[in-house]
Amino acid sequence: MSIFRFPLLVWLGIGILIICLGIRQSFGIFVLPISEHFGTGREFFSFAIALQNLMFGLFQPFVGMAADRFGAKRIVFLGAIAYGLGLYLTSIATDPGILYLSLGALVGLGLSATSYVVVLGAVAKVVPAEHTAKAFGLTTAAGSFGMFAIIPGAQYLLSEFGWQQALGVFAALCSIMMAFSLFMNTSRGGEAKFQSTIQSEQTLKQALKEAFAHRGYWLIHAGFFVCGFQVMFIATHLPSYLADKDLPASSSALALAYVGIFNIFGSYTNRFF
Repeated sequence: MSIFRFPLLVWLGIGILIICLGIRQSFGIFVLPISEHFGTGREFFSFAIALQNLMFGLFQPFVGMAADRFGAKRIVFLGAIAYGLGLYLTSIATDPGILYLSLGALVGLGLSATSYVVVLGAVAKVVPAEHTAKAFGLTTAAGSFGMFAIIPGAQYLLSEFGWQQALGVFAALCSIMMAFSLFMNTSRGGEAKFQSTIQSEQTLKQALKEAFAHRGYWLIHAGFFVCGFQVMFIATHLPSYLADKDLPASSSALALAYVGIFNIFGSYTNRFF
């Protein structure tokens, strides 16, 4: 199957991931301006991002179960609301402690509900099994494209209008994810529905027991841990490090954009291995 013949839901998922993960990977360029605005050290903003990532991982099993029960459309829609609300509250915050709730918890929840767990689960329901790897490769590459596309734009907004206005634009972008989610239709034909009925008879306890006993489950856990740790560490702290070396802010945005564009190829070609 050609990628151009993929169902609409795949392309909607790509659009959602471009926005969701593009915004997420741009937070590093906000470290210095936000820290200087509140008169705190960088560690306070770094802790908010660390909390965000912990919440991102903590909420994923629950949003995945909710998507199976209530549908990806509802979960992505609600997640986009949480994401946008967290960004908006951050943009109008007058106390740095608010960022732990807004940028940390709310954005972390929004990320869980609008990123890979829910979107890839929805894609798997509408793409034939023999083409799932291709669809997954294309969809995951979209997150890296978001990093390439959004970070330079975020740097422009930051330089021209300030960090509050830039985050306000990000909050507005979440409305696009909400609009995309309304068209996510995961209904399937008879055979697929039959398979879904069989799978739905499995209890949560049985599913966890099966997963914990599977070597691949632990390997993918290890892979995502390594990936998530190093990518977010670089995305969060590289801009500040380059600023300390007296390099312009544009260099930070360009460096992170390069990480994103090269990761596109890695994400898509990974399906061949």
